[in-house]
Order: sequence, then structure tokens, then C-alpha cells
Amino acid sequence: MVAPILKVLRLADHEGATTGLIYEAMYCMIEGLELAAQDGKLDADKIDAIKCVLVEDQHRWRARWFMMHSSMHSAAHALNPSYLEQDLDAEVRSDWMNYLSLYCYGDTQLEEKLDEQFNMFRRGIGRAINQDLPKSKAKRKFPVSWWESYGYEMPELRKLALRVLSQGVCSSPCERNWSSWNLIQTKRRNRLLLENLKKLVYVHSNTRVVDRIESEGMKFLEIDLDTIAIEPQWMRIVEMQARLESLGIKDLAEEDLPNEDVIVEEDAGDVEGLAEDVEEDE
Repeated sequence: MVAPILKVLRLADHEGATTGLIYEAMYCMIEGLELAAQDGKLDADKIDAIKCVLVEDQHRWRARWFMMHSSMHSAAHALNPSYLEQDLDAEVRSDWMNYLSLYCYGDTQLEEKLDEQFNMFRRGIGRAINQDLPKSKAKRKFPVSWWESYGYEMPELRKLALRVLSQGVCSSPCERNWSSWNLIQTKRRNRLLLENLKKLVYVHSNTRVVDRIESEGMKFLEIDLDTIAIEPQWMRIVEMQARLESLGIKDLAEEDLPNEDVIVEEDAGDVEGLAEDVEEDE
């Protein structure tokens, strides 16, 4: 039950080009919870409570997904070649049109051209994207690289796709940017003009990005949703849950948990015994 949720949390905390994956990750999480309810691994009431908090609150603005979701997430999902076989639902299509309107900013000719190229992309129309190599799953796993290599027949949409799909969903870059500002503007160095300060932060931040790309290459920017790793401390919880399920234990009641006082007494006894053993050895 916890594995799908932890995968979304891990993705949201992962740096790199992850915007094109977050929508699908949320969908897979809800699907995983519903399957757990069908298999009897979790009560349907608990599943409904979790879904209410995450996506289905009667007041949409209170649901976690709608608090953090933007039209760019849906646009990135629609532009991800990994999901070309999936039909876009009404929410994704509506968000795509909203993002297109924001991106074009009143330029109707550009908006019409992008919409036309988007329909070509979704229908698989084009000589470049109909070759065997760009249609393979191995190439579609990494959408930024895919658009760089095979999107040249749709130049306007390619530019938009690279801008959207290269974004991340975590807040780490923002925190790193604040750290750069604190590093450059100090108590002793606090009379810099704002424009000069912006330029110094820009140079400092992008120099670090260039150094990392030169040392690790571009591949670190893109990840695959199927192979994203769960943190070791959380993986132990997933393994423990699997062991409980194999033993036929669906949920632990409070009375089944060991008494903390008993644990403390047992630990104290172990420590005393260990001290006696050390004294005998000496």
C-alpha cells in the first residue's frame, strides 16, 4: 500500500527532468491503492480517506493534488512520448489548452501552429517519429532526448516540449538559489546593486550546472518512472509490510503492539548481562 505513495514522494524530491512523470505517477498511485482495496490488503474506508485527502476532496482546493498541480504538469504528460498510446482525459486536454494560451500570450498564429503540431504528434504523423527507433520504448523513456533527436519536423512544438519537459517538480533548485544569494550577499558585502547581484547569482548557479553536466553528462537529468528507487529507510517499511501480508496480517491493532515498558526492561537486562560478561573477561 505504501510503495505507490513513496514512489510519488521520491519523484517529487528527485532533481532533474521529472515534470513529464508526475501526472502518471499520481495516476499509478491511485490505481495501486484501488488494487490494494480489491485484493483486501486495505479497507475500502481507508482507501477512500486517503483519496479524499489527495485528490477527491469535495472542496477541490483542499485536496493536495489540486494545491500543487498546475497546467504545466498536464502539458508535460501530454508531450511525453512514453504515453502516446494513452488517450488524454478531459482534465489533461483542458490544462493543455490553458497552458498553450499562457505560453502564446495572445499570439493566435503561434497558438494555431502549436495546436496543429500537437495533433500531429499525438496521431503519430510525421516521417521522423514514425521510424522504428523513435517508436521504441527504450527511446521514449527519456522525453527530453527524444524531442531533441526526433522533433525537428515540429520546430515550434519541439521548443515548447523541451522547455516544459526539462523542468523539475522538486523545490531543491529554489533552495539552492537562495543559498547562492546568501553566499554572495553577506553582511560585509551588502551594497551590491540588484542587477549586479542577479548576474553574480546567475553566473554562480549556471557554472555549477555546467560543471555537473561535464562530469556526469546529460543523462542524470532524466529518470525512468519504472526504475525510480525508494529510499532505503522507506524500503524497509515496504518489506515489512510484505512480510506481514505473507503472514496473513492485514493491520496491527494497538493492543498487538509490545508494551514500551517491557521493551525498556528487556533492554536494561541485556545491558546488565553484557556488563557482567565484560567484567568476567577482564
